[in-house]
Amino acid sequence: MKIKMYNVGFGEAVLLKKSADGREENLLVDFGSDTPENCIADIGQTTGKNVNVTTEIYNDTKGEEVSVLLSHFHMDHIYGVLETDLLDHVCLKRTYIPNLLLMQSRDNTYSFLQIQILRELFESVYLYEEKKIKFSLYDLLVKLTNNNATLQFVEAGDHFDFAGDSYSVLWPDFGKIKVNKKVSDSLTKLLRLIDADFNDNGEYTLRFIDEYIGALCDAYRRYEETRGDVKIDLDYIKNLQNRIAEYYFPLLLNQNKQIMKLIAASIESIKCQENRISVVFQDFPCELEANLLMTGDIPRPEIKKIESQIKDVHYKVVKAPHHGTPTYYWENLPKSDTIMISNGEPRSQHRKWGKIAYEYAGFYNSNKKCKIICTNYRCQMEDLQQRGAQRCSPCVGVEPFREIIL
Repeated sequence: MKIKMYNVGFGEAVLLKKSADGREENLLVDFGSDTPENCIADIGQTTGKNVNVTTEIYNDTKGEEVSVLLSHFHMDHIYGVLETDLLDHVCLKRTYIPNLLLMQSRDNTYSFLQIQILRELFESVYLYEEKKIKFSLYDLLVKLTNNNATLQFVEAGDHFDFAGDSYSVLWPDFGKIKVNKKVSDSLTKLLRLIDADFNDNGEYTLRFIDEYIGALCDAYRRYEETRGDVKIDLDYIKNLQNRIAEYYFPLLLNQNKQIMKLIAASIESIKCQENRISVVFQDFPCELEANLLMTGDIPRPEIKKIESQIKDVHYKVVKAPHHGTPTYYWENLPKSDTIMISNGEPRSQHRKWGKIAYEYAGFYNSNKKCKIICTNYRCQMEDLQQRGAQRCSPCVGVEPFREIIL
């Protein structure tokens, strides 16, 4: 596996790349920045100071399958997904976000069509609000289901596959984060109204969905057979879309206003947990050896709730929580060969965020085989080196990315 950590200043963008079945697959874990004007723009555009990370990611994944995992909903982790054209131009396969909806369906996986059906609900929750800019949950979900990618809401205990490997989600555990139980019950009720009849095997299908998918497949087949010479009549497909909307929206808007209000309020309260819902995941350890532990911005109290699951595992790579900052320092950091610290210059009013915990130097000084790999180009690592940390090579100058080969 190749791990590429892009320099987005104070923020996060980590690309995992691996071959599977003769093709390259990619998992982009977060893509945002505290100073996006310096490093994030549409593909091919110039930025204020540094290399355009959007263009770098596009070039690194061009023609290959890409999945996206967003650890949580702060702009230093999701700005690039919302505000650039990256997802319009990559081969988007699957996306993952924290299960802030507490969805109780068969596999917590949703399509673009289902996002449309729940549009009224998702538009009521804002992830970001300023005078001139607003980002709703709906805006994010539409981006993440672009080009028919499927969306999966994940939480502790879930698994997902990437390039032939299985990964386990360790956090967020909504049984340990205080959430109103009525949310789950209400969502289950709402989803049962949206999900149509169960078949003989106990599996559900949405009303009209099979017919809709069949029409799309038939149109694609005829297009392929004639090599694009046939003119596809899309009116029938559009009529099916309208029938779906006409069937479901009355259920949501007329019969379930109280349910939707409760769910919207509960989503808002879960979203306000902010870093506490950060997705933490790892590949499955084999004999207490594992490749990777990704930690998002998980705070100390939540770290303590998962320590028992990872304390005896030796990792090749661990990503430092919350950019390696002192207030998030993980004193019982599991053993690893390398630690990644995504940390660069933040906005001037957030200058303190850029500090890296000096304790990391002590941790690595006790194990000379370990390395610190960072995107910090403000020479703060010199402070750590004075305390015994091993110097990254090179650790000077502005670099567009840092790379690790496993």
